[in-house]
Amino acid sequence: MKKWFAAVLLAALVLTGCGPKQPEAHEAQLFAMDTLMSLRIWGMFDALRPDCLFSKIVEWRSTDLSQVKDPKEKKFIQEMKQIYRLRKSVDEQEKLDLIADALMGGGDLSKL
Repeated sequence: MKKWFAAVLLAALVLTGCGPKQPEAHEAQLFAMDTLMSLRIWGMFDALRPDCLFSKIVEWRSTDLSQVKDPKEKKFIQEMKQIYRLRKSVDEQEKLDLIADALMGGGDLSKL
């Protein structure tokens, strides 16, 4: 009797949507080379636990600091954003420096 009751309870939970959440699909349509392409992409971030470091990094990087009221929390999030920022490659940084030098010195950008 207990096994039957457990099976009915499990079926009720599964049928009511209490099972694992399906990842949300993101859709886009692109038109290129006379072809219409429909893309559907599923993100797997929903499957990550909230205490996972990657989830926390994504949360810190996407936090709007103007909405954070607590000064200690704001300072912490600023530090985390700095630590986990996306760094530019050396080549990209060199190009940006050359552009900045050319713009500041009235140089020619056509050679860059």
